[in-house]
Amino acid sequence: MQHFSIIVILMGSAPFGLDLFLSNAIKLIINFIIYFSIDLRGNGKKCYIESVFINLRLMIREFQFVVLNTVRNMLLPLIFLLLISRGAIGQGRDSHGRIPMGIMTPRCDMAEDPLELDGSLGPESYKCFRDESLFAPKPEIEPLLVVDHIPEHYMPWHICMNNSISYNKTIPTYGEHRTLWPRYGEYTFVPVQRWLHNLEHGAVVMLYHPCANSKEVKFLKQLVQRCLYQYVITALNKLSPERPLALVAWGASLELSKVDILEVFKFIKQRALKGPEDIDDDGQYYKNLIKPASKRFKGSDACPGIPLSSDE
Repeated sequence: MQHFSIIVILMGSAPFGLDLFLSNAIKLIINFIIYFSIDLRGNGKKCYIESVFINLRLMIREFQFVVLNTVRNMLLPLIFLLLISRGAIGQGRDSHGRIPMGIMTPRCDMAEDPLELDGSLGPESYKCFRDESLFAPKPEIEPLLVVDHIPEHYMPWHICMNNSISYNKTIPTYGEHRTLWPRYGEYTFVPVQRWLHNLEHGAVVMLYHPCANSKEVKFLKQLVQRCLYQYVITALNKLSPERPLALVAWGASLELSKVDILEVFKFIKQRALKGPEDIDDDGQYYKNLIKPASKRFKGSDACPGIPLSSDE
């Protein structure tokens, strides 16, 4: 009877969950010890055998319970947190199934890039470290217009800051980008992963190599600022010495060796304000902003009051 009392006490004091599983395992071991250390006969032996099987069944059942509890209480939350950190859940989706744009959230985009996934914002991105004479205007070099084929109904994905984005062109005219876009205006440097979002909204981006002729750069800036509100001006040290100036709109780019007024106005009037999303709201990103865009031309057509030749 003493041994039965021990078993009853253990069964009665068994805790919940993992402790209950361990408790049943201990009881099973005790029963085996009793069975092999005591010479039992008849009903006593039968009673011990039944107790062993009871505790074995209980142990199996509690083991299943522990496994399910572990999955539910540990693995599922970990998976959930991983999906949140990747920006896959927790923010909802827009009408195209993308992460919503324009929402600052620590798990996706706070208009910061502490790991410099999109490149350095320092002087190496907007100061000249090469021979400026290589980038001097060359009148004999014609403007280069590049028009990309964008698949019908194409909508670029919004990518959170825990994932890098790369492009197969020096001047991409469309593609996936960050959820937060730059405020309109002039910058020392804006990463392409940011200003591509502005193109989607119909903006024109002016690019110039830091070593480009300063008078040509200034002249092109004035023309762009004269034409529209939705513009971003930034250096890009990947432009070629042959054409160190460029304009970019959704699906098209214009590279220049020197400013061609007619080509500049033609490009802006034909290409600006024609992105797949008709949005003129300012963005939340403003690192390296020098001068915000004037709202004088907000809501107007591109290059208002500037006629072009009949063969435009």
